[in-house]
Amino acid sequence: MAALRWGIKKSLHEYVRSSEGSIETSDGARLDGDEVIFPADDAGEDAFTGSVRFVAHGGMMDWRLASPHLEGRGTALSLAGRRGTRVEFATIDGGEARLTVDGAVMLGGFYPAGTVLDPVRFEE
Repeated sequence: MAALRWGIKKSLHEYVRSSEGSIETSDGARLDGDEVIFPADDAGEDAFTGSVRFVAHGGMMDWRLASPHLEGRGTALSLAGRRGTRVEFATIDGGEARLTVDGAVMLGGFYPAGTVLDPVRFEE
């Protein structure tokens, strides 16, 4: 896989923009509309590099999601947060992603566990 393409949650993009916040990518990730493209990480299979940062309310909301990895043969997606701690952020079933309890905590409870996230897609 050459890249993981994922919007995370479209309503999150809309919320950040409506609150005059910013969505920033770094370390090789890039935005394409409301989707983040995370390039494959040469260091490991099912690993991707780059990060996206959602900032709003003068920095009171500041979420960094980085280095996605597929886990459990593609049934889960883990991410590294602001402090580099890796958590299982979402479960994946047929491309549909759902927020886990740890993912909900990572997002400050803004979305509850079980929330359907944007579809996860892969580019060759």
